[in-house]
Amino acid sequence: MGSASDSAAVAQTQQHLLIVQDGQGSRTILLEAAKYSLGRDPLTDIPLNSEFVSRQHALLLRLPTEAGQYRYRILDGDLEGRPSANGLKVNQEQVSSHDLGHGDRVILGPNVELTYFVLSGESKLEVSRISEGTVVASTHLAKQAQDQAPSLPVQTALSAQPAASLWQQLWQWLRRS
Repeated sequence: MGSASDSAAVAQTQQHLLIVQDGQGSRTILLEAAKYSLGRDPLTDIPLNSEFVSRQHALLLRLPTEAGQYRYRILDGDLEGRPSANGLKVNQEQVSSHDLGHGDRVILGPNVELTYFVLSGESKLEVSRISEGTVVASTHLAKQAQDQAPSLPVQTALSAQPAASLWQQLWQWLRRS
């Protein structure tokens, strides 16, 4: 049976990555904090560039597991419990909350996709802090995961489209799903 120090060593070698694809392109974020807010508001912990994303669209919460490690749970909405306007889907299923697993795909709108990965101690990350609270990680495995992650067509000029066109795209996306 493993000791507490063995469990701590395992927890320290586990790393959680979130690959974000939105109107700004693609970026990889090393998840370390206990809570992250996601949304269109630039003051969120993970700002998202999309007209279809609420200002406070979702929360990521770090939760301990019995094995002395942790996982992240994604919740639709904000800290006050108000749901987002368009909800979220994990692996094609509409959910209000979900405990994320390795490779899970989270859709927040027709042009925003998150992919979650858990890395073990075998993968070393090069981490650089680009701003307070935002960490970008790069590694061969993260790059490989990013290349393999299925992607949605990303439209970078949404603001130039008429509002009716945006709603039509949203409606079509909701009907397909």
